[in-house]
Amino acid sequence: MTKTATHSKHKFGLSFRINGVITVLLITVLAIATFSYRSLRDFSDQISLFSQQTLPALNNTITLTASLEEVVHGTESLMNSDIQASRRIAYTETVASLGIIRSSLSNNNNNIAESEELATIIDILSNTTEDLNKLIDERIMLADRARAVTDTIGQWVLNDLQTPEGDDAESVDPAYLSWFGQFRQLVISAGQVSGQNSARDQNRIIRASNRQMRTLERNIETLAPASRIKAQEQLEGFVTNYTSDGGLFEVQKALNGTTARSQALARQMQVLVAELLRKTEDLAASNSAQAQTASDQLAAKVKQQVTLFLIGAIFAIVVAALSYVFIGRQVIQRLLSLREAVTNRASGGEKPVPTDGNDEVTDIGEAVQYFIQEIDGRQQQLQANAQQLQSVIRLSPQAMCIATETEILYFNEAYISVWDQINPGIPFDYKLGHAGIPDKLLLPSKAGDTIHVSRHAVKGTSRIVQWFDLASSSVEWHGTPARQIVIVDVTKQVQVEHTLEEARRKAEAAAQSKSNFLAMMSHEIRSPMNGIISVGEILEGSNLNKEQRELVQVINQSAETLLTILNDILDLSKIEAGKLEIATADFELASVIQGVANLLTAAFEQKGLTLKVQVDPDVPKHIHSDENRIRQILFNLLGNALKFTESGHVNVNASLVTPNSKNEPLIRISVKDTGVGIAPEVIERLFQPFEQADSTTARQYGGTGLGLSICKRLAELLDGEIKVDSSVGKGSEFVLDIPLQIAVADEDTPTLTNEQSLETEGNQLKRILVVEDNKVNQLVIGKILKSLGYQWDTADDGLNALELFDRKTHDLILTDLRMPRMDGFALARAIRSDEEKGTRIPIVALSADAMDEARKLSQQSGIDAFLTKPVKVDDVRQCLNSF
Repeated sequence: MTKTATHSKHKFGLSFRINGVITVLLITVLAIATFSYRSLRDFSDQISLFSQQTLPALNNTITLTASLEEVVHGTESLMNSDIQASRRIAYTETVASLGIIRSSLSNNNNNIAESEELATIIDILSNTTEDLNKLIDERIMLADRARAVTDTIGQWVLNDLQTPEGDDAESVDPAYLSWFGQFRQLVISAGQVSGQNSARDQNRIIRASNRQMRTLERNIETLAPASRIKAQEQLEGFVTNYTSDGGLFEVQKALNGTTARSQALARQMQVLVAELLRKTEDLAASNSAQAQTASDQLAAKVKQQVTLFLIGAIFAIVVAALSYVFIGRQVIQRLLSLREAVTNRASGGEKPVPTDGNDEVTDIGEAVQYFIQEIDGRQQQLQANAQQLQSVIRLSPQAMCIATETEILYFNEAYISVWDQINPGIPFDYKLGHAGIPDKLLLPSKAGDTIHVSRHAVKGTSRIVQWFDLASSSVEWHGTPARQIVIVDVTKQVQVEHTLEEARRKAEAAAQSKSNFLAMMSHEIRSPMNGIISVGEILEGSNLNKEQRELVQVINQSAETLLTILNDILDLSKIEAGKLEIATADFELASVIQGVANLLTAAFEQKGLTLKVQVDPDVPKHIHSDENRIRQILFNLLGNALKFTESGHVNVNASLVTPNSKNEPLIRISVKDTGVGIAPEVIERLFQPFEQADSTTARQYGGTGLGLSICKRLAELLDGEIKVDSSVGKGSEFVLDIPLQIAVADEDTPTLTNEQSLETEGNQLKRILVVEDNKVNQLVIGKILKSLGYQWDTADDGLNALELFDRKTHDLILTDLRMPRMDGFALARAIRSDEEKGTRIPIVALSADAMDEARKLSQQSGIDAFLTKPVKVDDVRQCLNSF
């Protein structure tokens, strides 16, 4: 329908009739307005006169008062500001308010008396506000500095002022402890200065802290030198943080002065504003009196106008009532019928939409009818889309279902496939379809909550375990609260994980087998080695000619070399398995270094080399570390220096250094030789297992290349490191750095050497019971005991030993550990279980098992000492003499 046709159709329609009613109403209002025109014109002239004479002055007075209140509020906000943002806001608001006041006073038509005097006060206020803003800015910056200094002091207290107490409390100077307690009280008292609101209290704390600081400074001279240095450092830290130019005391004094000046300026502003308010109140009172007189005159005029407007209003009400009746019948009733029809159609009814008539309401009905038809079409489209989406879900390869706690509401074909895998041959049941799904996935929960379950095992009627990852989220299915379950089959992934876990277990078993193999090989190799070394040592001490003695020395040297290789392999295996433990204790470092040098002195003299040992005076006499591992590293380094040096000298030096970034002291032991040297390209692989400088090294000098690798690993276990500096043809220097841990030892207690500590007054043992299953070792041990002057009996195993053992005859049992029928551990437990209190017999283990597990098990079984095969005569002598 075109616009022309529509206009023609409704030429005298509803729109025309409503416009007619409105026209009548407007004519009535215009008549009333014309009738009252003259009176209104007079009233308007009087209002204009009132406005020109009274209202501007009154308005300016109100504006001035409001602006002054804003100045007061801005001044208070500025004074109370503790951060820059609030200061800037308060300052800006105060300046703006002063600008409004100045603008009002500068207006030529303000009708305010004494404007020049008020302007002068405003200028003073502006300058005062500017000064106050600068003081508040300075106060905030000083407060920030005070907080920063306080934070720095707190960090200083945490890092540097810990109480010098702990496991080594006995070594702390008691005078220093007393001084430190007073110093700590000084820090606590001085720290209270930032918590005081009164400047007077703060100044009192500062004076008291300065007096106490001077007292502590004088008392430093009474401390020991080491404590005096530390105390001086701590006192300097206090001066830096509290009494220096940037310290807390100076910052707090500056803050107090700034606060006092800002408070004085704020009081000055309050006085000026109070004066302005007083003058403003006087002006307001004068203007109000003038306004009251003018308003009384206008009130009389208003009464006349009200009478005229009442008459016109009554006429207008009558016209409006007639218009309401007309609009109610022609518009409202028809619109209500249209609403009822729309509501019925929205509820699914078939009531027709009224479209009779020839006006605008009819057009609305036709538009509603068109809209309803469009909704029906789109609803059909939505239903089609929903069916299509449901089809996609149904055919999805991902198993999904919608379920409550009691039944399945919906599922797709992939879910049925999962059901058939778990329960082959069993029809799907809506009541049992969620069997296997964890209960927590089916429990109601809040909207948007998603629950995940990983690696959930399900064993259905097939008796085959299958694994699933599940996710559950809350949904509403046709008005029923339910849970949407998504199921992912991860059986293959779990099988792969199980395969990897099995591989890991096999790898661990292989590692254990390696350890067991090393233990067995150590035992089997050391047993015949015991016979070779012990018999060779006995032969070397017997009456031999020169040629025989040389041959025996060759046998002993070869056996010692083979034993060194075996020990190196076992040590490397322990390190790689993480079973080599560090046993720390207090010992004298110089004695250890000199002891290793004494062991090799003869070999150095035999090659014509000079061996020099030097320990710097600043190296502590006693340190806390692993004495045996340091001895092992030093013995290896000196052995290498001896091996690769043909002429010249070897120097061993121990010193105290602080080369690391943490400034922690280190013990540095260097071994410097004049040997063949090492090429730069092979230094990087020098500390790798089984590596030597080149292929000719092993042929010329011998060795396995394990020594330096073991030394490097031992140094790392001691929290240290080994470095090397070498030049081909000029020699090498190996440096061992370990952290310094000073031992708590009595300097006056004499330290016994290894020889002194093992000396006894003589052989106190009567007869020894030897328990050994190997006939060769029985012969070797018998020869050793005979050479030492002991008598002995021999048992082939633990059971035989229990039969032969007599507490009245035997004073000590020397037993092997690995034997048939009853081993040495069981023998020791049997002996200990049958002992009475105070009748303990010494039991010494002599075993080829060099693993740590054997030593620990020996201690647990009641064995007193442990000798490792192959054993030397001196080792047996020293062990037996200790009993």
